[in-house]
Amino acid sequence: MKSNTSQYIPYNCISANLLENYEYPESPFFRGTGFFVYFPPFDDYIFYVSAKHCFCGYKENNFLEKLKIPYQYKTEENFNNSLDEAVIFSEYLTMKHNEEDDDFEDLIVFVVDKNISKEKKLLLKTRALRLEHQDNIDKILKNLCNIEGNIRTVGFPQVSKEIDFDTKQARIQPRGFYGKIAIKENDINRYKFKQPSWKEGEYNGFSGSPILEIISFHNHNYEKVTETIPIGILLSATQHHGEFISINLATNLIAEYLYDNQSLERNF
Repeated sequence: MKSNTSQYIPYNCISANLLENYEYPESPFFRGTGFFVYFPPFDDYIFYVSAKHCFCGYKENNFLEKLKIPYQYKTEENFNNSLDEAVIFSEYLTMKHNEEDDDFEDLIVFVVDKNISKEKKLLLKTRALRLEHQDNIDKILKNLCNIEGNIRTVGFPQVSKEIDFDTKQARIQPRGFYGKIAIKENDINRYKFKQPSWKEGEYNGFSGSPILEIISFHNHNYEKVTETIPIGILLSATQHHGEFISINLATNLIAEYLYDNQSLERNF
């Protein structure tokens, strides 16, 4: 990650997806990355976004109880404790690729239970990234494609994660890289990137990581503010190129959920 941008990377928004093993509950394992978001002004709702394929092999709904995400961002965790103090998710959201077939987008959004304590909700709110309006995201992505700009991501590749089952400790280190964006033909929500800066082997574990953009603007006090917002969700990567989907797919899914729960008027 470039040094002049690393100070703006929101490491605490992400978490390694820690899943409980069906056959051996005391031997959890990692699969991909996820990140917390919220959709203003509905700050009472917090969501956790990841790639759907990270949860393949789990029966429907079962991974709601098997996904163990700690409330606080940590790089070292006693996973017995994390199993007890894991974020409670009430449900999850998915969407079909289009209305004409039964294929699903490689996207999953977990809904944090609204009945968690105020203290825990505050912890998650400080970790969550703000979702930008869909039109603004489209403009950002279009501009990046026009200039072949860099996209950035941060997550937990397999090479930076380990579990010591003797001491029941999980150790993880966030890692990041960047690449040059390119639109994927025939799919307005999918994008490619090339020339990735990652030089440390396999990308396993990065799936579900946020694609980030650093924006600057002036607030109501005319002070310059720099903020990092999610613009996509990483799906896959190889040595030479990768692929991600627009964050708008997750935003639309969340907006539908809020509408169904009578918290949002349908104007999106």
